Amino acid sequence: MLRHSLLLTTALCLGLTKAEQASNFDLPPELMEEHACDAECQAAVAQANAADLQIFGTEFDFEFYSTAANFTASKPGDVLKLDLVDSSTINVEPGTTVFKMQYTSEDLDGSLVPATAFIAFPLAEAAEPYKLVAIAHGTTGIFRGCAPSVSNAMPSYQGWETTGYAVVATDYTGLGNNYTNHKYLSNAAHANDVIYSVLAAKSAFPHRLTNEWVSFGHSQGGSAVWKLSEHKLVQDRKSGYLGGVAMAPAAPQTHKQVLSGLDMFRDSTDPSALSYLPAIIGVYLGVKAVFPEYDPTWLSDEAKKLFELPGLGQYCVTAMWSLLSTSSPDKLLASFDASGDSTSMEFQKINGVGLGSPASRPLLVAHGDKDVNVPVNNTISAFEDACSYGNPVHLSIYPGQDHSGVIAASRPEWLRFIADRFDGAEFDDACSK
Repeated sequence: MLRHSLLLTTALCLGLTKAEQASNFDLPPELMEEHACDAECQAAVAQANAADLQIFGTEFDFEFYSTAANFTASKPGDVLKLDLVDSSTINVEPGTTVFKMQYTSEDLDGSLVPATAFIAFPLAEAAEPYKLVAIAHGTTGIFRGCAPSVSNAMPSYQGWETTGYAVVATDYTGLGNNYTNHKYLSNAAHANDVIYSVLAAKSAFPHRLTNEWVSFGHSQGGSAVWKLSEHKLVQDRKSGYLGGVAMAPAAPQTHKQVLSGLDMFRDSTDPSALSYLPAIIGVYLGVKAVFPEYDPTWLSDEAKKLFELPGLGQYCVTAMWSLLSTSSPDKLLASFDASGDSTSMEFQKINGVGLGSPASRPLLVAHGDKDVNVPVNNTISAFEDACSYGNPVHLSIYPGQDHSGVIAASRPEWLRFIADRFDGAEFDDACSK
C-alpha cells in the first residue's frame, strides 16, 4: 500500500483539477466561403467538429494550462504544476492514478518554454519503483485545445493500463499551454519535450519511478522518438535512456516527404492517393510554424487560404483534415516540383532523422506496408540513411497493416523489445530489417 499512500499524500497536497471549451469553434459561413470552404466543405467541417469534440470537448482548465508563475525562474525539467486528476472523470481502469503536470522544456532555438503532460501509474501494485515509458503521441491538432491531457478519453494512454509500466506522456509545447505556438512535426522540439517530461516526472516522483526509461511514439510521435534517439542528452548512460519504439513515423525527413508526395500526385490517378494529402499539407503547416514567412510555390493560393481556417476555428485533427475531404490535388497543388523549396530543406536539416547525428541506443521502427497516410517508402529511406551512419535501428514492415493497424499488429514485438531493454538484453548494434 506504500504506492497508494504516497500518491494520496501528493493528492491531498495538490487538490483536484477543475475545469471550460477551447477547440473546434463554429465559424460564420461567410468567413468560411472567403477561405475557399464552400457549403459541402462546411458540412464536412461541422461533422468533423462534432467528432473532435467527442474527444477534446472536455471543459478546458484554463487555470491549469496557463503559464505558471514560477516559470521564469525555472530550468528544463523543472515541475511547474502538478494536479491529481479525478479518475472517475476519465477513461481509465479503476485504480489507475493520473496526474497532470506542467514543466519546463526547450524550444527549437534553445529558449525555455512551458509544456504540459500527464503521468499515469498503473493498476498493479509494485514493491519496486515503476518502470517508466515516455509516450510521444500522434497528431491530435496544432492548437492548445487539442492536447491529449485535455481529453477525458485519455487517447495516448489506451492499452497501457495493464502493462505494468508507469507512463509520462507529453502534450508537446504549444498544445495545452500556449506560451508559444505548436511547431508541428518539429521533431527536435518534440524530442526535447519528451526528455524534459521524463526529468520532471522523476523529480515529481523520485522514489516511484526508475531512472531507466524507454520511449514509444506513433505517427507524429514516431518521428519524435526517432529524433530523440539521436539527441545528445540520451547518449549518456546517466540519462537512463534504454531505447525507443517508433511506430509509423509521420515525418522522418520532411522535404523528401514533400518530393515523394508530389511525385505520387503527378503520376497517380488512384483516388486513394488523396489520403496522402495530409502528409504534405502537414509539412506546410509545420514549416510555417517555424518560418512564418514560408510561402511555397508548390501549394496553391486556394490551399493556403483554406488552411487559415484551422487557426480561426482552433480545429483539432479531424476537423483540420476534413478541409481536404471535399477538395482535390488539382485545386490544392500549384506545382509538382518542390526541388527548390529551400525553407523546407532547412526545416528538414533541423528536424530530420538519419542525417548524420549519432545514436547509441536501440530503436525499433515498425510500419505497415498498406499505410496510405505515410507511405512506408519514406521510412525505408530514412532507415537506410540512419544505417549508413551506423545507428542501431531495426525496421519491421508489417504486411497488410495501415497507419493505425500496425500498432496492434506489432504489439507483441514492441512489448518484447521494451521488456528486453529493461532486462538488459543485448541488441545488435548493426541495422536489421
